[in-house]
Amino acid sequence: MPGLDATGWTNKTSSEIREEMADAIKAELGAEINTQADSILGVILGIYADRIGELWELGESLWAAMDPEQANDAQLDALAALTGVSRADATPTTATAALELEPGTTVAAAKEASVQNVEASKFGLDAAVSNAGTARKWVAGSWTATEPGSSTVANKGSLTVIDTPVAGWLAVSNDDLPAVKWSGNSQPFTLADGQTLVVAVDGGGNQTATFNTADFADIANATAAEVAAVIETDITGVTATPDAGRVKIASDTEGASSQLDIDVSSTATGLGFETGAINGFDGVDSTVGADEETNAELRGRRFDELERQGSSTTETIRAQLLAISGVEDARVYENNTDTAAGGLEPHSSRSVVAAPVALADSVAQVIFDNKPAGGETNGAQSQGIVDSQGLTKTIRWDWATEVPIYVNVDVDVIAADYAGDQAVKDAISAYVNGLRIDGDVIAAKVKAAVSGVAGVYDVTDLDVGDAPSPVTEANVPIDEDEIATIIDGNINVVATPVVPT
Repeated sequence: MPGLDATGWTNKTSSEIREEMADAIKAELGAEINTQADSILGVILGIYADRIGELWELGESLWAAMDPEQANDAQLDALAALTGVSRADATPTTATAALELEPGTTVAAAKEASVQNVEASKFGLDAAVSNAGTARKWVAGSWTATEPGSSTVANKGSLTVIDTPVAGWLAVSNDDLPAVKWSGNSQPFTLADGQTLVVAVDGGGNQTATFNTADFADIANATAAEVAAVIETDITGVTATPDAGRVKIASDTEGASSQLDIDVSSTATGLGFETGAINGFDGVDSTVGADEETNAELRGRRFDELERQGSSTTETIRAQLLAISGVEDARVYENNTDTAAGGLEPHSSRSVVAAPVALADSVAQVIFDNKPAGGETNGAQSQGIVDSQGLTKTIRWDWATEVPIYVNVDVDVIAADYAGDQAVKDAISAYVNGLRIDGDVIAAKVKAAVSGVAGVYDVTDLDVGDAPSPVTEANVPIDEDEIATIIDGNINVVATPVVPT
């Protein structure tokens, strides 16, 4: 029967309402009254039935708004707020990128850069960056996407476009950069026979470049090219080049491990190099932001928060472990019988946690705080926890074993629409790295992820495995204490452009 009863709400449709009103009119005025849909009365009945039907739908919506499993959007927000849970806002992507600056240049906060060929992927500088030295240099800066959400991404080497130019700001990059030193002076350089430049490269010992008269057309008016040639000949591990009248020295090694250190005792002061050490720059992918929490995610987190407030059950322990920032997943297994079972002692539990080992203290504390009194814990990892009585209790658990996944995929693509090999890798990574502990890698779902990439016309071959160079399209089973992981280096994509027939 329509309406609210012990089983919940049952809606009444507009056609049912119209039929009921037609029956009521005939009962009052006689069966010969014409209530057909094309009659005047029938049209009126239809209009009123639609309006009353909308009220029934409103009633259904109000009923659903009281059920967390049915409520959505603002209705779900209101329900979650009753237990102190609010929807997580979208967060912006963050990145680290270096700025190449002339001496005396300052780039103010909020100046913008973007990803090559993706104008919408804009990043603002978090704080002002300056070069207070006497020569050009790279200076690292922190950046935040101007729009929140996961759609803005700056992979390593892609943040290279200056959108708000500043005089003296020459370039921006989040790629690996070598240690670089530029001369503070420009050509011609006033040098004398026998002068030297002492440089230590990548943490090694000092090396000396000696400037002799024979190396120059006129040593008192040396050119950048002549100086660079001497440096590159005499000092190993560097590349020296003329750069708009200056001399540029760069370590042959890229990244922060590279270093150039010019000795203060150098007599080649005419070059104007800054003394002291300078390091290169490690390029990294951006830390991708999060989209606004979905209804499903909010619904699940609300449940976890309520579970966290409950008694010491395996679900409570798991919910508390998942609340630790940095924990990817957790499983809690228990044996509440009087005999050993499933590899567990009587009345004991075993937690399996996918997280960095640096979180050991937090993991141990959560298990200790939430395990039942007298309940033993199992696992290869152990940590001592001091209780309120000053007694040390040993808490045990296991870290989830990471299972590296390897994928080879051949795809036919429509070149004009193809999002690129990296997009294929990202789709595979999103699926595999989104799996939880004990989550098998399903080959068909890998194929589905690839098929969803823009421009992919067909997946012609797919090999999946837990060892390099897989040769079969097979599922990879993951045990109860394992979690699947994948990196770009384990994914091989071969894309062949085709013209659909």
